[in-house]
Parts: sequence; C-alpha cells; structure tokens
Amino acid sequence: MKHELSQVPQLGRMAAEQGIFAPEPELLAEGSYIYRFASDTAGLGYQAGSWWIRERDFDFILDRASRQGVDLGQQARRSLVVLQKWGNKMNVVTKARVSSRLWAWTGLAKPQQETTPNGKVIRLFGTPSIRQLFLYGVTDGVSDMGKGKIDGSGMLTSRGREALAVVGEQVIDSKPFY
Repeated sequence: MKHELSQVPQLGRMAAEQGIFAPEPELLAEGSYIYRFASDTAGLGYQAGSWWIRERDFDFILDRASRQGVDLGQQARRSLVVLQKWGNKMNVVTKARVSSRLWAWTGLAKPQQETTPNGKVIRLFGTPSIRQLFLYGVTDGVSDMGKGKIDGSGMLTSRGREALAVVGEQVIDSKPFY
C-alpha cells in the first residue's frame, strides 16, 4: 500500500486543497462511474475538468433536487460549493466510466462566499456527506476561477482519455442564484 501511495501525484494535492479540506488519495475502482457538472458554453468539451463526484453522490444530489423542488444544476451548485462568479453554469452533466487505474484526491468542499451585484452575500457550505474528487493530470490546463479556485479545465490529456470513457452528457436545468 505504501508503494502505491507514492504513485499519487503530490502536485495534485496542492491543487485539490484550493477547493477541498484535507485531501486524501484514493484509487478509483476500474469500471466505476463518476460525474461532473459543466457549462454548455465551455467550448472545450464538457468532459474536460478535474472536479468530479461518485455516482452515489450524483444520485444523492438528484434525489435532493427532486424532493426540494429545485433544478438539478442549482442543487449541485449548493451541494458542491460552486460560486457563480467562477463561470460554471452547472447546466450540463457528464458521466464517465473509470477505464483504467486512476488516483483522485478526495475531500469535503470548503465553504465559499460571494457578493451579488446588489450587495447580498451568498454563503455556500456544501453537503457534508459528499466527498469530491479532484483528478490531477487528466486535463491540460489549470485555470484560476477566482480567489485561487483551481478548476483544471481544458482539454483531456492522453492520460485523461485513457482513464476516462465518457458515456453520456446531458443538458439540464440550472437557474442562477442571482
């Protein structure tokens, strides 16, 4: 086990710490499904990004949105702590199968806040049962999404194309908070 942990990209931990508490390495099971929320205007392919969640967490967000009567994108924004100012519309869901050995940094979302144009402060705390996945090295770009938030969106690298088999993308409802 110790030998395997030495194979986890340590630079990924530093990037993951921008969005999650105390990232821990986890080897994702081959054949498992992971999901991400993106924008239909990204222009880079919806699948390109470093931030993902497990299937059970996607199902949890889907169920909570249904029970609370809010759209899926808005519920995902709350649950995953994604500020609007970072530019993600949260109106596309991508589903991928882990097709080869893939390490992720996992952890709970860090609380974030932003101020709306009318001066109202919105605070997001995330859902404590959801451990987000930060996949380092699956995209070729790392962008600053504001206040140090590392998105890691760009084009999938050869490693990303090898490790992730995108099996579906769907445009969803997602109303902005303001």
